[in-house]
Amino acid sequence: MRYSRQEIFIGKQAQEKLKNSTITIVGLGAIGTVSSELLVRAGIKNLILIDRDLIELTNLQRQTLFTEEHL
Repeated sequence: MRYSRQEIFIGKQAQEKLKNSTITIVGLGAIGTVSSELLVRAGIKNLILIDRDLIELTNLQRQTLFTEEHL
């Protein structure tokens, strides 16, 4: 039910493939954080996030997965 509208667009088989996929994102800057959030919302169950940088106040406006509490 949750992904019913998405299944209309991509099909049930493709949605099941998303559900059973593992995706790795290297780099959690602006593109990496937005991409990871969208993939989870699309139904990816296994997401590996890799980043060697530290979370800094000057990056929070771009890195939407993080808040000031993560500093």
